[in-house]
Amino acid sequence: MIDPAILRALYNQFGRPIEELNEFAGRKFLQKMVYLLQNYIFREDAWYSYARYPYGPYSAGLSEDYWKILRVAENDVTTLSPAATEMVNSLKGEFDGFSKANDLDELKTLELLATALFELKDQPTEEEAVKGATKWKKEIFTEAQVKAAVEFLKEQQYYADENES
Repeated sequence: MIDPAILRALYNQFGRPIEELNEFAGRKFLQKMVYLLQNYIFREDAWYSYARYPYGPYSAGLSEDYWKILRVAENDVTTLSPAATEMVNSLKGEFDGFSKANDLDELKTLELLATALFELKDQPTEEEAVKGATKWKKEIFTEAQVKAAVEFLKEQQYYADENES
């Protein structure tokens, strides 16, 4: 679990109005943002556990924390360290670039990248991860989009194929 004040600060850093957490799209954004930050930026598996869900990786523990985040008063929000702010801003810039290159909005980008990362962690090979993510999200993303997400994650060094030398 992350301190709700830190979660709120992270959400704010992405330029999202905190009131969005009252809506499905805001909660979905938070789920995918925290999954990506937890697993591939801060590499902190202990924050939340995630499971397969129709909209991508989902944490019931994080879901319970939505309401705590909303109760954090504006003047109680933790300020991110300069290093954390720089990492989050860099991540946001990378995601924005991927969004534009693949003609996806910010929320769809996070959903695609989080889904691809989840499958990369879950499957023994990249090929199986691409197949798994494509099957999981066949109504939303094409195989080409999933492959682009996997390549992006490798280029950004959020994922390394242990089978490559």
